[in-house]
Amino acid sequence: MLVINGNARATGTMNKFYGVLFITGDFRSVGNPEFYGSSIIQGEIEKAAGTPYFIYDPVSASNAGSLGRRSPVSGTWRDWL
Repeated sequence: MLVINGNARATGTMNKFYGVLFITGDFRSVGNPEFYGSSIIQGEIEKAAGTPYFIYDPVSASNAGSLGRRSPVSGTWRDWL
């Protein structure tokens, strides 16, 4: 898991990243970075040059809501009814 508190910029030909990417700001890409897994970007995604690739498997997470028990966690919120 990689957490970036603020803006992030990927330049050049970046190696592949596997895992969870969490950026609290904007993401700017110059080059062809490849991200495999889950990406959460709270800001804007800017493509200056090149093509960022975000590769994920939507089928692997499609049943995640039905796995295990749900319970409230102090200090959080819920987005479902």
